[in-house]
Amino acid sequence: MRITAANPVDVTHNRSTAGTRRTYAHRVERLRADVQRLRRQVRIIWTVLLASGLTLVGILLAGVGLDLSLELCGLIAALSILVAVVTTPLLLKRQYEIQFAERMAEVNLRSIARIDRDWQNVPLPNAAPPGDRLTISEDLDLFGHASLCQLICRARTPWGLERIANWITVPADADSLCRRQEAIHELIPNLDFRQRLEATASFVESLGGQSERFAAWITDRRDERWLRPALWIARVLTAVAAAALVWFVVSEGSRMAAGLVFTGVVLVNILFSIALLGRVHTLFAMVNEGSDDATRYRQLIDGASDQTPVAGSLSELHGAVVRAKRGIRLLERLTWLSRFQNLKFALLFASSPPLFLLFLLYVFLQFVLLWDFHLAGALSAWRRHFGSAINDALEAVGQIEAISSLASVADEHPDWAFAKIRPDGARIIEAEGIGHPLLPPHACVRNDVTVGPPGTVLLVTGSNMSGKSTLLRALGTNVVLAQAGAPVCARSLLMPPVCIATVMRVTDSLEAGISLFMAELLGIRRVVDAADQLDSERDRVLLFLLDEILLGTNNAERQMAAAAVLSYLMTKNAIGAVSTHDLDLVTHPSIDAGCRAVYFRESFVTDGPEIRMVFDYLMRPGVAPTTNVPFLLKAVGLPFASAAPLKPPH
Repeated sequence: MRITAANPVDVTHNRSTAGTRRTYAHRVERLRADVQRLRRQVRIIWTVLLASGLTLVGILLAGVGLDLSLELCGLIAALSILVAVVTTPLLLKRQYEIQFAERMAEVNLRSIARIDRDWQNVPLPNAAPPGDRLTISEDLDLFGHASLCQLICRARTPWGLERIANWITVPADADSLCRRQEAIHELIPNLDFRQRLEATASFVESLGGQSERFAAWITDRRDERWLRPALWIARVLTAVAAAALVWFVVSEGSRMAAGLVFTGVVLVNILFSIALLGRVHTLFAMVNEGSDDATRYRQLIDGASDQTPVAGSLSELHGAVVRAKRGIRLLERLTWLSRFQNLKFALLFASSPPLFLLFLLYVFLQFVLLWDFHLAGALSAWRRHFGSAINDALEAVGQIEAISSLASVADEHPDWAFAKIRPDGARIIEAEGIGHPLLPPHACVRNDVTVGPPGTVLLVTGSNMSGKSTLLRALGTNVVLAQAGAPVCARSLLMPPVCIATVMRVTDSLEAGISLFMAELLGIRRVVDAADQLDSERDRVLLFLLDEILLGTNNAERQMAAAAVLSYLMTKNAIGAVSTHDLDLVTHPSIDAGCRAVYFRESFVTDGPEIRMVFDYLMRPGVAPTTNVPFLLKAVGLPFASAAPLKPPH
């Protein structure tokens, strides 16, 4: 016996999605070819650098051993150094281009995996729901492996991940949805911009936790409490030291006095440095740790400002990014200068004359001019002038990442539609051709579904594995997508603003001493509480989704309790769908007036000596007329005793 699904080609439209997939595959091939070309160029540049280095060493040895003319040796040495100076930046540029092309290829491969729903090859975003949304997140697969967040999220920075998680868990109001969708529509055709932004952001992602620490330093000004007075003292001491040094150089008769003053100031500077240099170097350690961040942030901000948008919200975000460009470039220079304090470690290599000279240079700069304090002051001044702008820009980049993520979803699924909020105020969800967004496009069967108005309930029956739970999750997941501003897996979706409450994946707890039935009751209690809270509101309606309601008790008690719960919810500002195996619940007197029954079923096909059970996952009106437990028992090899011969039901 075999269990199969009917071919759903006639109810899905994946031709355009397949075309997008081919585009990604073509880009992967082109990018890999670019990587090979760039690597060949890098090998040539390395050869040139090696040749120039060998030439330089050779001409120096030849000048000493063969007594060549000084002019000829100097000319060849200068040309060798010039070649090295010119080709080294070119080498670094080509190496970055290789990394970027590899990241771009990775972005396209991940996009192919998303289209195929190949979850093992789609990165798991480092995002989690807030504590009060854990239940709905687990019930609707919003976060975690093979989840909605894993499908839609292209964000690679902490700010983008936070924005995506917020949009998934917090429904947007109608005005925000309109602005968000306008921005998404503008980015849909800009595939290259979206992918370049994701590839650039991946460099920030690779920095890990240090990226967040450095970003926190940008807006954290607690160290200014001691830095400001220390900086004023350093400025006075530096001025005195400089004046004493000039006095010592230009004076003749009073040079002894000038030398004593200069020596005294240097001693004061040394004591001052010993007292506070630990704090200054702690600041530099943070900045040095973030020196790569500054370069990556600059690349990220440059990438996010590459195009001039038209949509209002994108224009505002673009403006915030552009305003930060000057500040991030200045920070990049300051973080490079902060590395100069590492010269203090050159004393460890005193056997090397160049390093020892660098150490002496640092000693002069620090103990005479108090270099580290002035650089710390420059960093503090930068933070006062540009810190908030950089922070706003990074937040804006995160929001652009989120918009780009939803635009990518729309681009990869052209047959998905954007939901519309009902203008008439009716509390009814009407979906045409709705399917589960986490299913592969070729396997996703669509159905037309209507839920509401209040006072009614959609009661879903059907045999095991026929699609009842998937329908409920498809409704909930698409509503989440709609209220995030994303396209939904449907031909059309017309809905009011809703608040979702679910009871689906219920488990018992030995630790808490809660049985399965009690866990179900507690879940339903949350739904009822939500219905009570929303009962007086008219701007939103509760959408409840109850899967296999009250499964953990006997038939008679389940029917009685389920009817009581549903009849109560039908009196509230609530609409919903409930799946059940209790076929008699449909006709229960307390709910039959508002109960609209639909069902899923299987069909049985005789294939020679074998009987195949086939699911088409199409929703039909009425109550399920078939069962399949005997066939499932036999399919998994369990014994089944029946008075009648085993044959397909009619």
